Amino acid sequence: MTISFTLRTEDLTLDEIGKFYVDTKHDRENIEFLKSNATGLLIGSRGTGKTMLLKIAEKELLDKFENDHILPVFVSFSSAALVDNKEDIFKKWMLSKILFALQGQLKKVGLLKTKNIFSFLIGKDSEETDDLAVQISKLINKLEKSWKNNQTVVDNASPFVEDVDYFKELLHSVCEELKIKYLIFLFDEACHNFLPKQQREFFTLFRDLRDSYICCKAAVYPGITSYGTFEMFHDSIVKRVEKDILAEDYVDKMRDIIERQTDDRTYNILIQQGELLNSLIYAATGNPRVLLKSVYEASEKLTSLKKTNVNSTIKDFYRTQMWNEYTKLGDKFTSYKEIIDWGRAFIEDKVLMETQNKNSRSNNEEFYDKQTIYFIIHKDAPELVKKAINILEYAGIVVLHTEGYKTRGGIYNRYQVNMGIVAASTSELDLSSYIIKLRRGLSIKVVTEYGANSVAFKEIDQIKNNINFENGGIDLQTLLDRNIDILDIYEYQKKEIKKEGFCKLIDILNSSEMDLQRAHLIGPVRARNIYNLSMNALLEYIIG
Repeated sequence: MTISFTLRTEDLTLDEIGKFYVDTKHDRENIEFLKSNATGLLIGSRGTGKTMLLKIAEKELLDKFENDHILPVFVSFSSAALVDNKEDIFKKWMLSKILFALQGQLKKVGLLKTKNIFSFLIGKDSEETDDLAVQISKLINKLEKSWKNNQTVVDNASPFVEDVDYFKELLHSVCEELKIKYLIFLFDEACHNFLPKQQREFFTLFRDLRDSYICCKAAVYPGITSYGTFEMFHDSIVKRVEKDILAEDYVDKMRDIIERQTDDRTYNILIQQGELLNSLIYAATGNPRVLLKSVYEASEKLTSLKKTNVNSTIKDFYRTQMWNEYTKLGDKFTSYKEIIDWGRAFIEDKVLMETQNKNSRSNNEEFYDKQTIYFIIHKDAPELVKKAINILEYAGIVVLHTEGYKTRGGIYNRYQVNMGIVAASTSELDLSSYIIKLRRGLSIKVVTEYGANSVAFKEIDQIKNNINFENGGIDLQTLLDRNIDILDIYEYQKKEIKKEGFCKLIDILNSSEMDLQRAHLIGPVRARNIYNLSMNALLEYIIG
């Protein structure tokens, strides 16, 4: 039997999530925060476990609902990039999605005895409440298909998804009728796939929803979020999810993550080569998804763990794969392409070079026995530099270690470069041993400093006029124009449907399943499978 890792929390049920979750002190603090009635943001790069924490908070609140009467409602906006915002009805789509997520949760816990949530307004089902539910359901469906052939949505929505006060009044009725103490909305994929205008609209709604019955939490990425008039540190509590590689229990907890996704035999194969496994754990720099991917590759699909394979995996994974994924962000966020490219050059040509110099000091130099993966940037550095660093955070290339770090009279942010990337940038042959040495000598006191006017930033002036943050969201058209070769279907199927003119995702998604059946050997079942795979490929790429 082939064993593999589950890399995304979305692929797990709540019960499976409970089995896979590994509790750490930091994660426990974040979960308790998510379960509290304080408005807040959970910030972290891709693969750091934001969705896992939201789902664990949801599970624990549901387990205690009968006693505490606090109802969590998990809301995903993963299909936001498909919603046409031309008619300025994005807020209605968000409120509609929230309403139906709440209705679904009430049904799951057995609290909704009527057909739909609107019955709470008059105390019973009626033709009027049925019409409201159908109307809003149709609105969601139309909006999420509005990208097709530039369709224009005629909006006849209810006031409950037009006006926040009406919306809150409905939620108050629900809470009072069902004796719910308060609702906690847990927004996943909150806005990284929104256009900047949509992001600002979301955070305005996020702030406006707050009251005695409603609390909102959102998982967000660093670097690509426009908050508008929402002030992160005044309008909410901000928590970060990254795991500390210097923590005493770091290795044990990361091993636990692996153990929970393997059987005893497989796990024993991995831990028999303890130091090799540890080198992969340190290289991942606290990112569970990166860890699982790299371990799977290095262990030849979880069958063995050899030094040669570990070293080649570290080199390929951190020198090639991670940087390739980062560079592809320029295709996803086209308006940021130049700043994305600048960020890569800054890390590879400046930061990593200085890091290597510091890590190879001779015995007569200061800190000769210390190692570093850290650099600091002055708080008054150019805004484009800060944006570039934030996008590097989003990709997991760097991690914010300390905010507001004071040294030599200046205020800096301290960042750490992914340890695997630091190792892979060297000329070392035995990268696994190098990583262990790097971790043993690691000191947060050894940093490379970049002041407000560092010469390392001089190239940023050449691109500042080319960056348009207003258009910095997901480029949906670029995604729709992707070749169908990315689909996980047989080559002969790709060949046959290409013959019928279905060469890009948009060709398939603009067609019907009946159209796809024109292709040789493509029947109703395969046509539906191909259509669903195309939509999943699009959403998967958007989610990241």
